[in-house]
Amino acid sequence: MKIGIFGGSFDPVHKVHLRIAREAVRQFSLDRIFFVPAFIPPHKRERRLTAAIHRLNMLKKAVAKTEKFRISRYEISRKGVSYTIETLRKFRKRFPSAELILIIGSDSLEQIPAWKDADKIIRMALLAVYERSGCPIDAAAYPHRRIQGKRFEVSSTAIRKQVEMKKPVRGLVPESVWKYIKDKKLYVHSSTMI
Repeated sequence: MKIGIFGGSFDPVHKVHLRIAREAVRQFSLDRIFFVPAFIPPHKRERRLTAAIHRLNMLKKAVAKTEKFRISRYEISRKGVSYTIETLRKFRKRFPSAELILIIGSDSLEQIPAWKDADKIIRMALLAVYERSGCPIDAAAYPHRRIQGKRFEVSSTAIRKQVEMKKPVRGLVPESVWKYIKDKKLYVHSSTMI
């Protein structure tokens, strides 16, 4: 069995996240891919995230109709700072004989030396890397495989800013996620943040 693990803030989940996940499923013949929303990402402690329940609900809407897509509540349920090594250990315990594929952006590949137990992470999981704008994949970095496909210039940060400035984001997020953002008035004021 091959299990993909795709962590992130997903604040909000957008169409590029879903494209990356679909490409990883295809390229690595994944049996399942788990989206793992972080409670507090170690590298984003200074930024206030949208409440976990909203990020989780948006993910549920985004992946509801895709058979191989799943959501893990592990990092949100345990609270505190989310460390990749702890999440990998949880998945290893749940799927003892599975091959684990950790899906990360090229920006994260550059940061791995600063991650908790980085050497153990690369022994526990294959790194599948998608290229992010302005951050080419370093061929000499940790052992990894590139996720093929067209690079899209979309980010959750840009989407939040566009919503705040009342600019359209339709087409950047799934329709169900856009409806949720509007219904809950996310990203227009701070009451939905933690």
